[in-house]
This record gives sequence, structure tokens and C-alpha cells, in this order.
Amino acid sequence: MRQWERSTKEKFHRNLVLRVKQFDLGRELTGCYPGAVEGDVVGGTMDGKTVWVAINKTATNGKVGKFEDIIKPEARNYTPPNGYLAFNSVRGNNHEFKANWVNKFADPDSELKVGVPIQIAPVMEMGGGIKRFKSNNATMYRAFILNTHETNTFQQPTDVHKAVSEIFAEGQAAFLTMVAPNEPRETMVLWRGWRDGQPIPLDEAALKVMADPILSKLENIQQRDGKIDVVPLESMFVSPGTAESIDKGLFANIAIRDYSTGGIGGRIEAALKNSRNLNTSDFEKGFLAGLDKNAKGAFAQYGWKGVWTSDIVKFFQDLEIEPPKVPTFGYSLSTAVIKRYKPEEGVESCFLTKARSLGSTVSRDFVPTPSDKESIERFFNGFRTLVSQTITCLENRKSLEKEVSRSEPTNDNSLAKVFDNTTDIGDSDLLPQKTPCVSI
Repeated sequence: MRQWERSTKEKFHRNLVLRVKQFDLGRELTGCYPGAVEGDVVGGTMDGKTVWVAINKTATNGKVGKFEDIIKPEARNYTPPNGYLAFNSVRGNNHEFKANWVNKFADPDSELKVGVPIQIAPVMEMGGGIKRFKSNNATMYRAFILNTHETNTFQQPTDVHKAVSEIFAEGQAAFLTMVAPNEPRETMVLWRGWRDGQPIPLDEAALKVMADPILSKLENIQQRDGKIDVVPLESMFVSPGTAESIDKGLFANIAIRDYSTGGIGGRIEAALKNSRNLNTSDFEKGFLAGLDKNAKGAFAQYGWKGVWTSDIVKFFQDLEIEPPKVPTFGYSLSTAVIKRYKPEEGVESCFLTKARSLGSTVSRDFVPTPSDKESIERFFNGFRTLVSQTITCLENRKSLEKEVSRSEPTNDNSLAKVFDNTTDIGDSDLLPQKTPCVSI
């Protein structure tokens, strides 16, 4: 048996997907269950790296799958070599790691989407409700997959038109990012669309690229020596079974919380925690001053995530600051499993059955593409700048109020002041005479 040495500089990974090479039930790590697995990391910052992973013993993971069971063909979570395992809460360094949990992710012959931005969000009805599957009444979730590995970059609008036509022909949508020097990035999604229950003819649908207002935007990017990234966008439902597990709060297939941006409240809360050398207490006091009793109670219990977005937006707008728009669900670099179903008669359908988020979750406008790889950093820096700007604004307002109060003339009408300024009249006749009491 080999005893692993624990590194003093361990790195944390929320999720890790591994393509199995071999199991070694004799390997041991202090504080872990017996055995370890060797494999190649699939997706994320360590993509392709070969590592060993053991399972940590915790107070809550007594029912975690053990490697001695995972290697048995009759086991439900049986994973042979070249199969895939998903680990959660992983810590380690170099080539040795330990995780708090492990689940079977996919069989060797499964179709995977590796290291691509994915958004998973509930499907909303026209009236505002949530759509549900008829088979099991589970929430309908739709996955949007940006196949960034197939990105093409252009400058000419005619080249963009051709690329969009080819994407439409594959039954996908086109995600465009327009990047020009010293200008904010702009994004858009182009859909082929439907008419009378049928897809709009391909040539007609693609012509929208060569018409305003889209054409004007593309020509502007060309004139400014910018670049246009065209990314195929694939859309599919999360399978009913996986959707049901999400509704039950299970994380084996998809941890839906990993695909939440936290909203503007969550992002401000994170920015405040990471703000250094800033008096963040004034920020919170300034925000609470404009809230009603119920909102203050929600803030006291849940923090920034517990208050309405409208209250947060109003706070910034009162300071003449325009806050960013942050959707509830965003895109995260992920590895996912796709299942396709081809009936004997009918059209093939596909579902997303499992996914692991391997990075930060950001809104669509900040998904990195080849021409703009720094967008995620810009997304988070934007909130740090927002916090700093707001604190400065609050301090300036407080200073201005003090200056105004100093410059206003005092109007002290206290009784003491009146008596001090009154002439001493002593026993003057001006004093009213006492009237004796009269008994009746």
C-alpha cells in the first residue's frame, strides 16, 4: 500500500469529470475510503491531464459509491475503463486529488459535449408560468449549447451570411459576437424561425443577415477593423427523468444551482466580499435606507439575494448609476452527456441527460469566444467597479450634505436663548400684577 502525502497548497475544483483508465483498490490516502482511480480529466482547466482521485470520508457521505462497488458489472454505477466518473468538491495538487462525492457520468460509447458553454434554464409559458412534462409533471428545462469549438471568425458581412446559412442548414441557431477595438462587445442570436408549422425557407431566413439593422452592425464592425465570431448554437430539452431529479434537489445528474448567475444581488454580494480597502458598510447602509420594512426583513434573513431586483435597480438609479442587467440563469463552461432517440417512424430527438459545470457562470453577453477571451474577467470586474463607484458616490453625497448643513443659517429659538437676550426688567411696572384668589 502507498500512503499519499497531503500537499499544503491544495487547489479546489467544484466538479471534475474523469475518463477512467484503471482502478487501484490498494491505494490509500489518510482520511479517505480505500482505493483510487486513475484517469484523464475531461474538460475544464486540467483537460487532458492524467490524475489519481480518492474519495474523502466526511460526516455526510457514508452512502457515497465506493470503488470496490463501481468495478462490479452488476452494480448500478458500474463504470469500466474508458467510462466516465463525475466528482464533486475536489481538492488536491499535481496528480493526486480527493473528492467528497462520486457519481457515474457516462458509458464509454456515450456522446459528450466537452468544454463548451451551456445554459440550462426552466421553460416559461406565455403567461409566465413554468412548462411541465406531461409524462411525469417535471419542470421542463431547456439547454442551450454553444459549440465554441466550431467557431468561425470573419470581417466581411458576406462571409457571415454564408456561415449563418450553413448553420441554419444543420438545424441550429447562430450566435454572433461583434468585437471592435475600444468598443463594448455586442452579441446576438439568429434563429431560422418557423411559419405555418414549417421552418422558414433557408435562403429567406439567412437573408436577414444582409438586411438592416443587422447589416449595419456588421458593416460598422468591418469599418472599425473588428471581428465577428459566428458560433453554432444547439438547443435541446433536458430529459424528463433528469428534470425530475432536478426538481427533487438531487445533484447526481445536474446541479441546477451551478447554472445560476446569482442575479444582480448575488453578484453585488460577491463583489462586496472581495472588495479590499473599501468601506463597504456605507454601501449597505445606503441601500437599506431606501427599503421598506418587509424588504429590510428579507435582506436581514437572506442578504442581497433575498431582495427584489427592482429595489436594487432603484438604489443605483437614484444615484444616477446604470446597473448591469443580470439574468437568473447563465452560461457555464461544461461537459455534458447527450442521448439521441430515433423512432422507427418520425424525426430524431435528443436530450441532455447529465452535465457538470466546470467554470464560472456568466450572462450570454460575456461568454468567451476566440476574438474576446477576456470577457469572463470583465464580467466580474464590472461588479467590483460598480461597488467602488457606488461607494465613492455615497461618500461624495455625504460630504455634500455636510457642506450644505454648515452653510445654512442657524435658527435657534430655544427658551434659554430668549431669556439670555431679554432686558433685565426686575420689578418694573411692566410685569403683570398677581391677582388674588377670590373665594366664592
